[in-house]
Amino acid sequence: MRRRSAESYEAAAKLLKVMGYDINQISSGELIGLKSRIENMSKLADELGIGTMTLEDIVKELESREEIQEMKCQSRYLEKMFLI
Repeated sequence: MRRRSAESYEAAAKLLKVMGYDINQISSGELIGLKSRIENMSKLADELGIGTMTLEDIVKELESREEIQEMKCQSRYLEKMFLI
């Protein structure tokens, strides 16, 4: 698994907010199909202040519940978000 930056975690949190998701929906699998809800990946990446490839990586990982479990263990930022 690739090492992630704090900025990527912040961008993931912003993405969830922009897309109308709650943090609790991550572990329930409700983010499967997130990519199909994004109309313009480039525009959204600009809005979040990240590159398109970074956004694509974030979306892919958010759609994967297994990846989220690893992210929860590796990031204090996400630990605070998940209240664990």
